[in-house]
Amino acid sequence: MCTSCRGRERTVLESIPHATPRANDKAEWIAGEQRAGQHPEAHVHFDLDRDAFTVVAPAELDNEMEIDL
Repeated sequence: MCTSCRGRERTVLESIPHATPRANDKAEWIAGEQRAGQHPEAHVHFDLDRDAFTVVAPAELDNEMEIDL
């Protein structure tokens, strides 16, 4: 389990397929941009079901894309 999420619901901000060249680097860059902006707790997960790197942040009550990963 991710220690940053601590069982909280997350919002997926971006999903980058594993097959994309330098997918992890791109996801980390996007997470850094999100941390500097609206989502200070944004970070990267690897989603086995989607075979993709996902940039996630703790869900907020008014988010429309809340999903439990």
